[in-house]
Amino acid sequence: MPRFTQFILTTFLTGILTAMPVTIVLSFPSPEKSPEEKAQDNIKDATDAYNKGVEKQKKAFTHFEKGDTTKAMKELEKAVKEYEKAVSLNDSFPEALSNLGYCLRNLGNYSKALEVYDRALKLKPDFPEAIEYRAVAYLWLGRMDEAKSEYQRLLKIDSTEAAELKVAIEAAESGTLKKGKW
Repeated sequence: MPRFTQFILTTFLTGILTAMPVTIVLSFPSPEKSPEEKAQDNIKDATDAYNKGVEKQKKAFTHFEKGDTTKAMKELEKAVKEYEKAVSLNDSFPEALSNLGYCLRNLGNYSKALEVYDRALKLKPDFPEAIEYRAVAYLWLGRMDEAKSEYQRLLKIDSTEAAELKVAIEAAESGTLKKGKW
């Protein structure tokens, strides 16, 4: 949508016709943004949406820790909207995709979360968080072999994330895996 700069001229007609002020509005289209400027705006807007999503996700995690699942779910839903906005503005944003998957997974939408993790990992194949989060989605779906396979893959990339995943696998095996923890 073109931006317009408005100039307002106010003149006073005098003489025989009238002594009332008259306002004339002239609109001139301002130059269109270049594709590069539009792309930069989209990246900035995507980053802003991503940061808002991170804040909502942090709030959700805090609510999970306090045991307030209802508030946590509301914050996750807000975070999903922000991450979806970020991805719509910049579809090459693996961090936003991974965090979107995290929120979807914790909302119980495992199949959609797996799709999103796959997209993130196509953009950044060795992205530790996306690998770990996808493995946890596999755990929630009872796909232990796939989760363990992801653990082996993650072990070669990031031992810290792998250690966290190992704890999640052990929790799943013992029946104590909890939402919001991973």
